[in-house]
Amino acid sequence: MKSLSKIFVTMFALFLAVSSSYAQDYNVESSKYMIAGMEALDNNDYETAFNNFSKELKENPKSIPALCLISQWYMNLYGDFEEALRCANKAIEIAKNKKTDDYLRSGAYTARGNVYYTLGEFDKAIKDYTSAINHNPEEIERYISRAVCYMKQEKYDLFEAECQKIITLDPENTKAYMYLGDLAVTNADYDKAIEYYSEVIEIDKNHVPVAYTRRGVCYFALGNNKQAASDIVEALDIDGNDEAFNFMLKMSALCFDVVFNEFKSRYEEQPQNASWPFYIGIIYENVTQFKQALKYYEEAYEITPEPLILEVIENVKKQIK
Repeated sequence: MKSLSKIFVTMFALFLAVSSSYAQDYNVESSKYMIAGMEALDNNDYETAFNNFSKELKENPKSIPALCLISQWYMNLYGDFEEALRCANKAIEIAKNKKTDDYLRSGAYTARGNVYYTLGEFDKAIKDYTSAINHNPEEIERYISRAVCYMKQEKYDLFEAECQKIITLDPENTKAYMYLGDLAVTNADYDKAIEYYSEVIEIDKNHVPVAYTRRGVCYFALGNNKQAASDIVEALDIDGNDEAFNFMLKMSALCFDVVFNEFKSRYEEQPQNASWPFYIGIIYENVTQFKQALKYYEEAYEITPEPLILEVIENVKKQIK
């Protein structure tokens, strides 16, 4: 079976998101440093956040939230896994106190699980994520983290079961549907993949360009070129991402008329949006029809006279000569 690694966001972004959830979950009100650190975190000022959490530790060496957050900082920003593990282990030891709230225990195990994941020690990571879930079973992100570990180990049955569990707990969890869709694609079960991607689109129509793109790929694999092209148009209308753009190029080379008609239709619906004549210019250029490409690039420039479009126009003119 093919690797599923492409279906996941970068771990750096994931861990920053997890760290942000720590700040929210711990709800620390007593420390000015924790409050300042959380505010900096919300503003993506990670250096200031780290400095404030470090000050918190100096004043309160047993602060589980600060230890957990700093553990992630050492791992993500400095690559110091030894220190990251030290902080996480200390947080877990402190969390064993019977008076510690379960969500703090969960956070401590999550912090160490993240470090083990990054080190590729997936069995240890799964054990910690499971401990985190046992202490706080309502935290969906921990199930997702455990699912990622199963995927990395190529334990696809467990991976699929975990995703299904996530959907049971959170029926509108788009990550789980995306993961299941990607898994179905690796098994060449395109009909099932379409069902999962469609769920994502139904849940969040305005923020799912990747779901549209991958559903389009599935339709294309099943021979439904018109629907495939339609999904690529929808994906690019939301967000001009590379995945959709590259698939547009592939489709235009194989079934130009179908792709052209879908893009032309959207251009007619949005005549003041320069993206559509620009895309049409690209697909013409992709099949070396430079005069037609030039026509649409010039239309795009008339709508939005940007230097980039002018540069493209000049390059195409050179091809015609």
